[in-house]
Amino acid sequence: MEQMRIAWKFIARIKSNTIIIVDKDLPMTRGIGCGQTSRIRAAKIALEQSEKYTNGAILASDAFFPLMIL
Repeated sequence: MEQMRIAWKFIARIKSNTIIIVDKDLPMTRGIGCGQTSRIRAAKIALEQSEKYTNGAILASDAFFPLMIL
């Protein structure tokens, strides 16, 4: 839950269609994808930025994901 609180603090200050990846151990972001017309592309950008830090991290979005296939 702490990771989600951190993610929402960042998401509230970034453009729409934001995807953010928050580290599992440290209260910090590892990847941010925003301002894209496609949420899938924003997610790919965030995942590319986070590189090896995705294991156990959370992915948060300011939007609804009905289906996501990466």
